[in-house]
Amino acid sequence: MEADILFIDGLMPLDVETSYLGYLYTIAPVLEQHGYVYKILNLGMMADYSINCLISELKRIDFKAIGMTTNASNIQYVHKVCKAIKMTFPKSFIILGGPEVTYSDFETLQHCPCDVIIRKTGEFKIVKILDCITGKGQTMDNIGGITYKNSEGTIIRNEDDNDYDINTIPVPKYELLTKDQYWIKPRGSNKISVNNYLKLAKNAQSVYILTGLGCPYRCNFCVEGITKHKKTYFMSPEKVRKNFEHYLKTYKRRYVGIADDTFTSSFKRVNDLCEVFKNLQKKYFFTWYAEGRVDVLSKHPELIGIMYDAGLRRLQIGIESGNQKVLDAYSKLITVEQIMTVLEEAAKYPKLEVCGNVIVGNPFETSEDFKKSVDNLKKMYIASGKKLTISSSYLTPYHGTPIRNEPERFGIEIIVDNFETSPYNGMNDITCKPINLGKQEVVDLKDYVDKQIFSWYNEYMFNLNKNEIWERIHSITTNFTPFGFTFGKLQSFKSYIHYVSNNLVVSGRQIRSQDFDKVYPLKMWDIDYKDNQYTYISLSGEKIVMNKYKSELWELANGNNSLENIQRYILKNYNVSSSEIKEFYDNLEDRLGIIYKKYDLKKSK
Repeated sequence: MEADILFIDGLMPLDVETSYLGYLYTIAPVLEQHGYVYKILNLGMMADYSINCLISELKRIDFKAIGMTTNASNIQYVHKVCKAIKMTFPKSFIILGGPEVTYSDFETLQHCPCDVIIRKTGEFKIVKILDCITGKGQTMDNIGGITYKNSEGTIIRNEDDNDYDINTIPVPKYELLTKDQYWIKPRGSNKISVNNYLKLAKNAQSVYILTGLGCPYRCNFCVEGITKHKKTYFMSPEKVRKNFEHYLKTYKRRYVGIADDTFTSSFKRVNDLCEVFKNLQKKYFFTWYAEGRVDVLSKHPELIGIMYDAGLRRLQIGIESGNQKVLDAYSKLITVEQIMTVLEEAAKYPKLEVCGNVIVGNPFETSEDFKKSVDNLKKMYIASGKKLTISSSYLTPYHGTPIRNEPERFGIEIIVDNFETSPYNGMNDITCKPINLGKQEVVDLKDYVDKQIFSWYNEYMFNLNKNEIWERIHSITTNFTPFGFTFGKLQSFKSYIHYVSNNLVVSGRQIRSQDFDKVYPLKMWDIDYKDNQYTYISLSGEKIVMNKYKSELWELANGNNSLENIQRYILKNYNVSSSEIKEFYDNLEDRLGIIYKKYDLKKSK
């Protein structure tokens, strides 16, 4: 088994969602253009997730270089893997890239036995590095945008490469998750098991699309904040069209995530790309997600309508706080009022969901300040038409951020300076805190905001009527919302979502009497039988008391009896009318007590 470069993937324990291939979709076609053979080894496919198993697999492969991408969540595993590889293969050449090592290149090369780090983009740099190590005339000192160790072990940091042209990159290799030819099959696996893994990975992870790179803003908690030269690279509309069409053909997905940091930076560009999307939707049905700048959208609120008409159904905006002083400390360059303006505009579009994050443990913020900020967050939630998804996270001092480089300027104490290389659970672990608050106080504030947020969600969602819930279930983005999180915890509601989302349900009030033999009432909840009667309590707290014949109707709604047979039985044994039976079931259906299951589902059981 041979490969010019072997990419090691799945550098977190046994989770298909840790397959970080976004970087490789664009690198792979460039490698192919230059005749380089690449393979991917995912640790999750191995029989044993261990260093020994990895080394055993590597002994079967003839590779010239190894490549890995890094972020704050997987960097500790990258360090361990690099050390193990160098111990067994001391002459191996290891290339690292990704956001984590881009801004900690010197520190990484000092403590990790890798050979070269690609800073920022890597599509063309990786080819030059391979040219160098395969003896094709290239030398490391001529490759811009890399940091490496020379033959004497000295760390060299070359100047940035300023010749990057995003429009010259070939169409991304989205086929990586659909064809097993790009993957190493570990011992103990076969084509079927590999394809099953790829199918799981394809369905589990969101494969994002880029239409541009870079960010001109300087938010102090963001890794882009330290960059001296704020460059952005935009794809032409025609390039975007080609990439989108290839993505849609490859994955046949109905929901596309756009990962640009600055998708809304230009009114004209957004308008041009939305025309591209609308033209593509004549052939492919899809909706999409994008991030938007609050200042731009508040100045041009009509952009939201333009994007909505082109299929935007989920919009992320940078909220971070309901406290203006905190927004100013982070150099967000936005106001609380501007956030409200954007949310009020977004509320006008019925199927548009909006999401944003709130940071806990902000510079100089007291507990009282934070709770007032939460009050503003509730106003934002209401302004959005109660469609705003708010998540919370602790402030995290990532490498390359002003917060990490100058914590004292922000009144921040870094508690765990090397959190990236120690056990670390993303943004759910406290790694720093304001100097005026204790660690437990910060924990309590996160608990406070989480409870407040979910109390707003529950108060709203459990009072939705059936039609509103039905519409939400059919939303492409339901699983990403509080709606999905909250109702998804209810086992009976999972069944409800399954039947409705798979079009296995008919609406009771639209059923004609001649079709009663084709529908099967199915109760969605288990309720107690007390004092010789059932009492159904709807999600909103409304009680429906069932007398003897209604209790029998409830028991008969087991999904195995047609509405026609149920009516025949009840009419024979009770002095009621056919319309009363139907009305009872319809009222329960309106309150999510039952569904009318289709005939073809019964046959398939």
